[in-house]
Amino acid sequence: MPALNLPSSPAPVEVYTEPTLLQVVLIYIGIPLLVTAIIVVLVMAPSWTRRGRYRPGMDWDNDPLWIGTETAIAPTRSGSGTTTSGTPGESAGTDQTPEAGGGSSARW
Repeated sequence: MPALNLPSSPAPVEVYTEPTLLQVVLIYIGIPLLVTAIIVVLVMAPSWTRRGRYRPGMDWDNDPLWIGTETAIAPTRSGSGTTTSGTPGESAGTDQTPEAGGGSSARW
């Protein structure tokens, strides 16, 4: 039988030492600050890549966009309960000129 190559004495057991003040500060303050900084960067990064918002008084550098028309014909209402299309709310036979106020433009 071959001889086993065993150490003459067992390996020394490491004794627990308390962490230093620097290690405590890094664990309990440094790691939470690092996690917070990473979250802040991940949240703020998209806004750093976009253009700024338009603020009143700034020059407008985009193409104009017109939604709807000022001369759109809005149906008029009379109180008879029928419309030109047969739905309730408009009178049959009235012309389709816009009313003087109200509507979606909020000019009353």
